[in-house]
Amino acid sequence: MSWGFTAWLVHPVTLAIAAVAVVTLFVVIELLLRSLSQLGNVRFQGILEEHPELFSSAATVHVSRLIDVLRWLQLGCLGLLWLVVFRFPGLGYGAATAIALMLPMLVVVAARFLVRPLSEDTATVLLRSVRPLASPLVGLIVRVSPESSAPPTEDEEEEASEAEIQAYLEAGEAAGIFEGDEGEIVESLVDFFDTVVREVMTPRTEMIAVEDTDNYRELLEVFARTHKSRIPIYHETIDRIVGVVHVKNFVKHGLRGAEPGVADLARECLVVPESKELGDLLRDFQQQHQQMAIVVDE
Repeated sequence: MSWGFTAWLVHPVTLAIAAVAVVTLFVVIELLLRSLSQLGNVRFQGILEEHPELFSSAATVHVSRLIDVLRWLQLGCLGLLWLVVFRFPGLGYGAATAIALMLPMLVVVAARFLVRPLSEDTATVLLRSVRPLASPLVGLIVRVSPESSAPPTEDEEEEASEAEIQAYLEAGEAAGIFEGDEGEIVESLVDFFDTVVREVMTPRTEMIAVEDTDNYRELLEVFARTHKSRIPIYHETIDRIVGVVHVKNFVKHGLRGAEPGVADLARECLVVPESKELGDLLRDFQQQHQQMAIVVDE
């Protein structure tokens, strides 16, 4: 085997291995930096202990981005190949050009099938290994930082929690955990729980309600006209809601031939402040077996 053929065979493989090693190093550095930035967050430590697979999935986000960056390494590979040509003139310009076209594809394929599985399998192990070494440094930084002297406010903790959830959603989408619109659905659910009732309530001027002095027939007409399943009942003024009539209970009395007054049909309803979050309201609905709430000014 001639020296020129050996150089043609060995150096592309060497460059490909080196490129994969560089990408692997980038992944490890990204993971270590992320670990350092999160070690001071006690909440994130608990999440990592209970659900390490989430953070392993998050590592794939970095791998995907690094693989995209590899496209820009083609010029660098060309430069290295021309250095090989000058060092080994016997290689030839044709062979160098062929290698220049093939090497980027080899690097991308190697990174996709070697680096990504490696990062997914070893991300948690790497983080747990570096944690004892990084903890003293992080503790020192936390003590020296002036921002760490005061405990985080409720708003800051809420923002951090939202950022963590968003990071997990992005990691899930990048790792292929979510398919189609599933990621958007989960994100909508997160937004739902953070929304206050003031943003989704029906304004008083648009409410359909019945006075407690109305009779059974009048309430029947309202149900038939509006196709609502629940009608609020008020006393004297719509600002004084005294209860809610459910169409199911209304029909039961009609089937029995009874026509009670509206006040007798009204059932107690949940009253909540306008600043209450929908997540908390949903829990109240479940605990008290309610389906409608009256929103009042605080």
